Amino acid sequence: MSIFISNLAFQGLSCGAMRYIPDDIGIEIFCEIGNDYYWDHLLPLLLYNRKIPLSLHGPFQRLDLSDPNADFTAIRDTYIWAFELGKKYGAKDCVCHPYSGHRSCEDTVASISAAKETALKRIIELDRIAHRYGIQLLIENMPETDGLLDEKSFINLFSPYKDLRFLIDTGHAHLQHWDMRYVLNELGNRVLAYHINDNFGDFDTHLKVGEGSFNWDEFFSLYKQYTPAANLVLEYNEGPLESILDSVSLVKKHLV
Repeated sequence: MSIFISNLAFQGLSCGAMRYIPDDIGIEIFCEIGNDYYWDHLLPLLLYNRKIPLSLHGPFQRLDLSDPNADFTAIRDTYIWAFELGKKYGAKDCVCHPYSGHRSCEDTVASISAAKETALKRIIELDRIAHRYGIQLLIENMPETDGLLDEKSFINLFSPYKDLRFLIDTGHAHLQHWDMRYVLNELGNRVLAYHINDNFGDFDTHLKVGEGSFNWDEFFSLYKQYTPAANLVLEYNEGPLESILDSVSLVKKHLV
């Protein structure tokens, strides 16, 4: 198990401050916020002497894997760029959003079914491509209560495909009222990582541990029971770095 800090709180001009993160803590980046020039100048600085491999958050803005009308060639090429970046800098995994945003009020049973099957087919292909680059794709649960995949449909869609692996976002799970014991009992050690963040069950605010209403005592008890080797990525909406490092210490206390 390793602890990571996401650059969600350090985007744009502040991202360079992540070089001050202790070298026994990993870094996860939203790769699409920069081009090759940006990352080729920043990542060597952020990863210098770092003991834990880079983690990627895959592209997702205006990119919907569940949309049958979206050009998958362009989507695949965008992910391949991310995989190439990851391989260059030693990344071991890449987070994947299975769909994007809220669903249309005009949805039908048929359109929802088609969207799920489209997302599944594309994720299976992206997972195969990722492995060619030595990277593990991690499917993330989404926050929208009117979205495509609730707790049971997420498990029913993906769990039969044993090669697939997962990242559970605690804030998203809280918004959708997921039963974490049920989820972890079903997915078990196929959950390789978590996005750790909090909220009050209303908005995807990415607060620090203990700043919302998520049950952390229960979560860490289940974590230690079902997935003690899974990585923990602190994906907070804001810093400063000192407060995020304080949260790292709090998380470590939960793990004792």
